[in-house]
This record gives sequence, C-alpha cells and structure tokens, in this order.
Amino acid sequence: MTCMSDLRDLAVRILAADQTGGSDSQKLSTLVQSLSPEDCWGIAGRWITEHGHTLCWDDNLLALAERVWELPTKPADPHAPEMHNYRQVVAGILRVSD
Repeated sequence: MTCMSDLRDLAVRILAADQTGGSDSQKLSTLVQSLSPEDCWGIAGRWITEHGHTLCWDDNLLALAERVWELPTKPADPHAPEMHNYRQVVAGILRVSD
C-alpha cells in the first residue's frame, strides 16, 4: 500500500502493529514506521505521527481497528479461550490485506 486510502488500511496497520507485541509506545513506533511519506501527508497519518503518543493503544487505536473490522474487543487475558479466536480472525484479516 502506498497511500492510506481509507480507515481499513489504517486499521490493518494497527492490527499488524498490535501483533508485534511490546509496550504501547513500541506498537505506536511500529505503526508510525509502517506509514509511507504519502500517508503522513494525510489527516490520519499526520495526526498519528504528531499526536499518537497522547492515545492509549488498546482504548483508542486498537479499538478503532476493531470497530472498523467489526471485531470483538481483544480479551484482556492473553490466556483466555477467546484470545485464540481473536488471533485467528486478525491473522485472516492480515493475510487477506497483504
């Protein structure tokens, strides 16, 4: 993808960054690094690069991606039975979006 054409592109990038794990700031860094210069000229990309540090990863960015893709909220417990299904759905989205 050379330019974020809609919220679905951004949501895919958020889901991909979330899959990398790490702290919220590491995930945000991964997300920002995935943005092309053209993406950063757009409203969403520019806002995230300039103000993303003010957002809570799970409550703001991941929640946006979940709404865009109509996903359930990611389980808080990484060992919850629902986490397996959540990961499978996200993996499917990422596979289709490659």
